[in-house]
Amino acid sequence: MKNILLFIALLPLLTFAQEDSGRVVLKGDEVLRVVLEDYYDADSLTPLDTNVKSLYRFLPALFNERNSLGNIGLAGEQLDEKAHSSFGYHLGNDVFNPYLFSKQTNYFYQTKIPYVQVTYLNGPRKYQEIDLVFSQNIRKGLNLTAKFDRFSSEGFYLNQKSIFSNFELQSNFVTKNRRYGILGSWIIEKYEIQENGGIQSDSAFLENLSQNKLGLEVNLRNATNYSDRRRVFLNQFFQFGRRNEMNKSEYHSMIIWENEVNILDYWFDDTDSLSDFYLNNIAVDTSIHFAYDQNGETRYNTLLAYSYTLPNDIEFRAGTKYLNSQITQNQIDSTINSTSLLFEIPRFNVNRFHGALSYELVVDGFNEDAEELNIDFGAELWKAQSLIVGVGFESWSSLPAYNRLNYRSSILNWSNNFNFIFYDALKFYITSEKLKLGLHARIYNYDNYVAIGSDFRPVQFDGTNSGYRLELSKLFSVKPFYLDVNLVYQNVDNPDQIALPEWMIHGSLYYKDFVFRKALEWKIGFDYYWNSEYYANMYFPLTRSFYLQNENLVGNFPFIDVFLAARIKRAHGFLRMNNLLQGFLDQNYMMVFPYPMPDRGFAFGISWDFYN
Repeated sequence: MKNILLFIALLPLLTFAQEDSGRVVLKGDEVLRVVLEDYYDADSLTPLDTNVKSLYRFLPALFNERNSLGNIGLAGEQLDEKAHSSFGYHLGNDVFNPYLFSKQTNYFYQTKIPYVQVTYLNGPRKYQEIDLVFSQNIRKGLNLTAKFDRFSSEGFYLNQKSIFSNFELQSNFVTKNRRYGILGSWIIEKYEIQENGGIQSDSAFLENLSQNKLGLEVNLRNATNYSDRRRVFLNQFFQFGRRNEMNKSEYHSMIIWENEVNILDYWFDDTDSLSDFYLNNIAVDTSIHFAYDQNGETRYNTLLAYSYTLPNDIEFRAGTKYLNSQITQNQIDSTINSTSLLFEIPRFNVNRFHGALSYELVVDGFNEDAEELNIDFGAELWKAQSLIVGVGFESWSSLPAYNRLNYRSSILNWSNNFNFIFYDALKFYITSEKLKLGLHARIYNYDNYVAIGSDFRPVQFDGTNSGYRLELSKLFSVKPFYLDVNLVYQNVDNPDQIALPEWMIHGSLYYKDFVFRKALEWKIGFDYYWNSEYYANMYFPLTRSFYLQNENLVGNFPFIDVFLAARIKRAHGFLRMNNLLQGFLDQNYMMVFPYPMPDRGFAFGISWDFYN
């Protein structure tokens, strides 16, 4: 009976199945991929993963410890103290980053055969997403890849629609002897996001469980955030000297030259007259009737580094980085220049010991004398269970993000002379791949911490704010049943500066097996997420930032999503019911006040990998 029900539910996937074997879909070296960080190492090229994809986890909040405004594509904030401040120059607009391409996690391909991936997702409130990947080697060692990603969703409430369109054209080439390699990409990213400022009356929302959500009044009815971003990235490496005796495809010495240009335009526009949403906390010139800003940046980064690798695989790298940024805020231009020195041991592996070290010092220009140090050291203590114990230290000092220092819009402006922020942390971890266990601990201190205050303006706090974070992850299995548990406990001395939930629990309980003579791999179960009640930061659309508040508690609501996922040959698919408990418990499902999370809704998706 079980197989019959599965056959009926997954008949569309069976229809498009393309091979007889479900376990081996291609040779291991026909489609290979690698992230930028590992591109210089030929051994880092890995084949495609043929397990059931986590395609059904398309909402970024639950499994990335990130809050949400209630619709995919809207702003979010990482629920981790490190997300609030960081080393080095950055403009500071990062609340939409999870929906954009990332240079650090982007895959570069080498293929012996043409490779195509097509993904389609569909969910409640007209949510639709399509992702396309095409990759082919034009000649040996020379690859060309195109990627396209577009999604849109109306949302459950007025003025909550989001539209994202991302396109990337990339290429990489490595000579046969690996003396020279080059990779680059051209990326265009655009989004249009309606901003409703949240619902006006949370009491009406809490008391009417079955009402039409589109009938609830929102704070903003004609406000929209737009962005148009273009990026060009080019990385080259030159290897020289004698070949490594142990591996003839590698060399001891290498020069790395990396260049990147970012052109970013973003703007906020609210065509309604100024409402209480703005006026409650901002002193506004009475001659101004509308809220808007127009900002842009053209940034150029370059890195030139020399690398030397010892025969025992210890690599030393030293170089210099230069940055030039032309910033426009409401037609007022500023120029930023910065030069820094860099020293790294990207990796070392000696017997059972491994680790990494990096140090960067800004020697000239904006953020001069800022510095960052990272040290990680681990040792394999129990080889039979791949048990690794490690320690680490992280320390940096830096000015805050640029838009915390200077910002201009029609109704809100500031120019702050903030001091450096200082951050240091001790890290401890225990991991075991065979035991499916991870335990991470971090103890940290902030000095001169910067946040956005309740008046929507940045504020710098004197003194030290200390905290710690403990994370435990464990996969329990009594095949074919699995329980994935992730537990986080965190605490800060001054929660009025850094707002974080004290407890977070998320994971999955599922059944996974093969049927139809192992032609079909499937899993059925549910994902869960819960965090303790706390005064979560609220969101101000004009500045695209989250600000401190101590009046409205959110949290303490269990989010349960039920799913059925399967893989048949090269086709992956899922069925999912989101927020299963909505309507059965108290109507308090908000991660950010006053933005309710999506109601219970059905979603499905499918993804095919084609290669010939």
